[in-house]
Amino acid sequence: MPLAFHYDENELQMCALLPSSDTSACLSLFTQHQLHYNRIHESSQQMYENKRMNHFLNSITIVYNHNSRTDGNIPKSHFHVTLNQFSDCDPYDVIPAHNTDTRVPLEAQQIQELSENNHLKIDSSTGPVWISASNIRTFRTSRKDDGSNKQDSSLVQSHDALGDFVVDPRNKDWTEYLNWATTDNPDGVPIVHTSNDQGTCGSCWAWAAIGSLEANISRHAAFAAYWSIIEKHHLQKSLDNIPPDIHQEAVLAAQQTEAVTIQHTSLSVQELVDCDHEYDQGCVGGNPLLVRS
Repeated sequence: MPLAFHYDENELQMCALLPSSDTSACLSLFTQHQLHYNRIHESSQQMYENKRMNHFLNSITIVYNHNSRTDGNIPKSHFHVTLNQFSDCDPYDVIPAHNTDTRVPLEAQQIQELSENNHLKIDSSTGPVWISASNIRTFRTSRKDDGSNKQDSSLVQSHDALGDFVVDPRNKDWTEYLNWATTDNPDGVPIVHTSNDQGTCGSCWAWAAIGSLEANISRHAAFAAYWSIIEKHHLQKSLDNIPPDIHQEAVLAAQQTEAVTIQHTSLSVQELVDCDHEYDQGCVGGNPLLVRS
């Protein structure tokens, strides 16, 4: 994974307000960016005149406008964007190079089932009907009726997050917005690792599945910590009639446990990409919902 590009936010602002190759702040940022990612150009003059500079200026404008949306009728975004190794690239060049999904033809029986199950009229008389390779096994799996691909109920947390334990979740409508990468969620604990660069390997399904499992592990540890405090005080394992002081003690223990657990939980994405071939297809693609099947 390329090292993150660190830059002066003030320079970015100055460039965004006057995005031009003649602006000193833009030239400075572009030069730093090119050196950081070891871009090679035939001459320094070309470096400022070629299309990379135009793409870079456009990226600066996008980054600045996104991160500074704080007034008027435009709500402040809940995430931060930054310059990276693609900031001087044409999006139409980047997407094909990093989209490794392929297409495969559906068999006649699959076309018939797809049509019947979804009330579609699919015409295969003019040629083959294609489906994304990352979805073909999802299609096949959905036809199973033996229950073998159902999620293990023991892995599903029946409680409504730590919101049952922390501040009364009814005080906030989590259906409108929550963010598991920050404290703005029912648990009050960030349980999402920093983003990663999968390169040209179409493994987003594996990263999503592993991230979900790591978060699940952390939340289970938090629930165990909460109830251990309740049991320590010889109370029944029920949310009813728990004294406020004991409740707060248990909440603190749960949050601390959850925070520590997520920091020390790092499962192997590579192992999932290499070994899960029954339902998913490695770097070609997959479905995170089928990983636990």
